Amino acid sequence: MWRDIALTNKANLQDALLKLEQRLAHIRENLDTRELAMEFEKAHHLKKIVPRKRAELS
Repeated sequence: MWRDIALTNKANLQDALLKLEQRLAHIRENLDTRELAMEFEKAHHLKKIVPRKRAELS
């Protein structure tokens, strides 16, 4: 079943994987820079504003 889902969404999956690869490369390239700290600050901000799924399901 998952194979069929992946095949019918191939373009979307390719796009999502490419974006993930680019984000990971960006983080890897900036391990020694202030940019890495900024990435963590962005993630912390998103965590605060995006409700947790578990809380929504309760």
